[in-house]
Amino acid sequence: MNHSADAVTCDPTLWRVCSLGDISWEQLDGEWFVFNGASGNTHYVNEASAKILRRLSEGPATAGALYDMLGKPDDPTYLNRLASHLQVLSGIGLIEPVGT
Repeated sequence: MNHSADAVTCDPTLWRVCSLGDISWEQLDGEWFVFNGASGNTHYVNEASAKILRRLSEGPATAGALYDMLGKPDDPTYLNRLASHLQVLSGIGLIEPVGT
């Protein structure tokens, strides 16, 4: 594993579903749609995002724990994409770091 992958799996940041509003999701014909009650926005998300949101709805988790939950191979490229993906989900108001 390279150093950037180590940084992702060792990052102690805990992520959670945003506490500002209700998040609900539906699967329709294999597609996932997430409604953010705080913003009133509906988002189309892929299966990995839906799994992340469902896991975080059970309680906070680190990027490393989410990576393990997704069952991905030891792939530094995927680890970096996961870290970026968490930032995107945070940017659209679906998840947030604990303590914000």
